[in-house]
Amino acid sequence: MYNYYEHMEYYEREAIKLHHPLYHKLYPYVRMVCAREDHIYNMHMQPFPSKEDFDRMVKEVKVMYEREGRKQDVEASVYGGGALEALIGAFIITELLRRRRRRRRYNPYGSPYGSPYGGPYGDPYGGPYGY
Repeated sequence: MYNYYEHMEYYEREAIKLHHPLYHKLYPYVRMVCAREDHIYNMHMQPFPSKEDFDRMVKEVKVMYEREGRKQDVEASVYGGGALEALIGAFIITELLRRRRRRRRYNPYGSPYGSPYGGPYGDPYGGPYGY
């Protein structure tokens, strides 16, 4: 099995190039708002924000985007008011889920069972089944 882990940065960069230009304009604001709001001490965001908090975050991103003078963009006029807010909402949900997902440990052997030799990447008793 080929280990793609070393090439993930390249694949991620190439995939990001395929996004719509509006994504590249909106996503920095989405990340800024999510970084400010989504932390363990904000009880309004745990386990997930309420509808009112979510709508407030969407409006903040939209105001930040329009404040930069980009209201006259062709992309923004294509999406209109409601569709632009729906798009921002989808970006916020994606970012919140990305921030909360469980991180996978790096496995240099490419096996879901860890190292065949035990140690830090596998079972200390020799294998995945303990024999």
